[in-house]
Amino acid sequence: MKTLFDLQKDVRDLEKHVKDISANIKTLNSDIEEMRNKDQDVAIDYRRIEILSKQIPFGTHPLKRLEDERVCRIYLEMLLNITRLDSELEATINRMVYLQWLKGQASIAWSFSDLYKNTLRSGATFYDELADEIPGKYREGFIVDAMITANIAGTANREIQEYIANIAVILGIQKERIRTLALVARTALCQSMRMLTQEEILIIQDVAKTFSYYIPKCIRDQGVKSLRNVAVEMPDSEVYNFKWKAKQKQRVNAGDVIAIYTKKTKENGRYITKEVTAPVDGVLFQFRDNNTNYGVIAHESDNKDSIKAWIKEGRPV
Repeated sequence: MKTLFDLQKDVRDLEKHVKDISANIKTLNSDIEEMRNKDQDVAIDYRRIEILSKQIPFGTHPLKRLEDERVCRIYLEMLLNITRLDSELEATINRMVYLQWLKGQASIAWSFSDLYKNTLRSGATFYDELADEIPGKYREGFIVDAMITANIAGTANREIQEYIANIAVILGIQKERIRTLALVARTALCQSMRMLTQEEILIIQDVAKTFSYYIPKCIRDQGVKSLRNVAVEMPDSEVYNFKWKAKQKQRVNAGDVIAIYTKKTKENGRYITKEVTAPVDGVLFQFRDNNTNYGVIAHESDNKDSIKAWIKEGRPV
């Protein structure tokens, strides 16, 4: 059974991986720097925040389809509570720019400043209200939005981490799912999968389309490309009697025999038959090019023509 401590640890893990996240949204840097250098005692410039929010590069958020204004308000106020848990001005500005963008995606007539002031309400009652009012299909998205809000400033303090963990418990988000949602938030903030491990890319590929408003096709394609593994590259001039032992687009496991061939040994000139085994799990794509047999193990969403072009281009990263 999951514990609150376990969930808090998963949320805190996100902090270890996300460094200087605001730098990844490059179009905002100069204006945010200007605002940050102002006297911290001045009032928040909501007009400037609204202007900056229009430069956020994300797609259309699912909140656009949520017509219940009251639920939209609860959703946004719960996220705005995160800004209340960190008094550092730079962090507040970065978070409010993102949340102003999110507010612009929602069906809500309230001004952003009024929403911010209304976050003074707090406590377990509001948590319960959130759990009761947020539709099930929006709950995982809410946790992703909370993680983005928390980490868009670079790091999240312990109080914010515990706040998100508490909400995850109330919303019934499972421990393993939190890890996946953290990867979504991290990819959204960095707009890249290059910092992810192969295992993490496989995890996120399963949900990337659901969060396509944060992870566009170009980023998803980047992840798919990084999963390619050239298992077979056999020129006709070097081997004889090459035969596939696995079918086109067959799912294979590491260690499975996928091909056999005959080769002349250097020691005594005798011909021996050798096996080729799959180095990783995945789907096997087979093709010939320039008198060479190729076998590439890749993600199931990949395709042979794209892989073939990638080989011809020199396998760019």
